[in-house]
Amino acid sequence: MHLNYHFFKFLCPQITEIYVGKEILSCFSQRKGELLLEIDQAPWIRLHLKPPTVVLSFPEKFHRAKQNTRDLYKDLIGQRIQSIQEVKFDRSFFIHFRSGDRLLFKMHGNRSNVVFYTKIDPLPKEIFLTNQIEDKTLDPNLLEKNLDLSYEEFERLEGNASQFLPSLGAIPRAWLKSRDYPQLPISEKWQLMQLLLDYLESPLYYIVEQGDSYDISLLPEGKFEKQANNPVQACNELNYFAVVKNGFEREKNRISKEYSDEIKRTKAYLQKAISKLDELKKSPPPSQLADVIMANLYLFENGKAVLHDFYSNTQIEVSLKPNQKPQEYAEKLYKKNKNRKLEWSQLEKNIAQKEARLQDLEDSLSEINAIEHGRDLKKYLKKEDLNPSRKKEEAPLPFKIFEMDGYPIWVGKSAKANDEMLRNYTKKNDWWLHARKVAGSHVLIKTGKLSEPPEKVLHTAAALAAYYSKSKTQTLAPVIYIQAKYVRKVKGSPPGAVVVEKENVVMIEPKGPESLFKS
Repeated sequence: MHLNYHFFKFLCPQITEIYVGKEILSCFSQRKGELLLEIDQAPWIRLHLKPPTVVLSFPEKFHRAKQNTRDLYKDLIGQRIQSIQEVKFDRSFFIHFRSGDRLLFKMHGNRSNVVFYTKIDPLPKEIFLTNQIEDKTLDPNLLEKNLDLSYEEFERLEGNASQFLPSLGAIPRAWLKSRDYPQLPISEKWQLMQLLLDYLESPLYYIVEQGDSYDISLLPEGKFEKQANNPVQACNELNYFAVVKNGFEREKNRISKEYSDEIKRTKAYLQKAISKLDELKKSPPPSQLADVIMANLYLFENGKAVLHDFYSNTQIEVSLKPNQKPQEYAEKLYKKNKNRKLEWSQLEKNIAQKEARLQDLEDSLSEINAIEHGRDLKKYLKKEDLNPSRKKEEAPLPFKIFEMDGYPIWVGKSAKANDEMLRNYTKKNDWWLHARKVAGSHVLIKTGKLSEPPEKVLHTAAALAAYYSKSKTQTLAPVIYIQAKYVRKVKGSPPGAVVVEKENVVMIEPKGPESLFKS
């Protein structure tokens, strides 16, 4: 409600008394959407126009940054203020200067702006937010409205509050609605409207919570955060609640949600991993069936046999695939058993890591929830390196980085990351690798000016390509390797999908970083 006529009609006389005759010393911006006017021997005028928070305040002190500030409205410097006047029934006010120049504060919510007019030109000379294109030709005379507030007009409009008094704003309209205004007969609507206007003509100034932010209410009813003695104090209090306090709460909630979401994901992973590990522990190893088959090869006829399982002391029926020999099936089971041991070991390792991570997350969540002040939150952000702007600047690379004998080896983190690595980080002489005919990570060997990497480096990268693919559990896996200039992305193809114009293939045992890069 601080952005409408009913508040400005009390604010403007007060700030006229404060600023009349005062000289503009500087005008600048040092944050996106923030404008500051430095005025000789008077409070600053500070305007925060970054949606969804639009706030006007009058701080006694302000320290201008040494860098990244932009001077504005240079024609205003040295000018003296003559008066400050609200625009009738509009969400705007003017600062009038003795020279005849004017500065319009157009407080139209997300379309707010500050527009400078010279004495000789009816169109704006300079606007603060240049993306508000319509303000470049804004005629200030069209802002003022003359409203007929008679009962006859009210009756003609059938008591429609928004049409009768468009300047009311959200809080007064909600006040009317809470008293069943739409259902009342016209005479009672009129009485309620007159009561509301009486309140707005002799206002009190309350800081109230409005959804996810705060506002100023001129009405004497309802829950409020703080009461101010005058409009200027109300603006300054609102700046604290809407910009400082709300910013603190928003940032704290953001971090808390990130922790909570990761805790939820970690618990879900642990539940599945522990269940999978229990299943592995309870199920007999595939090698037992392989032992039984190898001990009874002579019993197989036409791909079938009923065998005595000497591990469980039971009879079991084994059926082979067409043209499959029992020795081949047993070999497959032994390989599966080897992979089972690896999976068992990896699951135990992953579970231990995730449990430790879960404890860290829960401790961090408790710590962030206990923070009550912005200063403590800033210290926490710095300590944990959680500054969102820094995260944006330091966006993570789309690949993991390894090295073998001085050659960087990059492994894409996902299908989309594979595309980004190929598009933005690949040189035509780099060597590109990928597990053949299965999904997996793209792998690059950065060779610089060399035409081909050494065999050891190539085999290391191929082992990684096989490991980070669907061929991970194979004893040997085919891996394509070719210079990157023969690999291209087709427009419209799925993430990670490419066309390889020619290829070489190497058979390699899949190996992960832990076995390849042992210290």
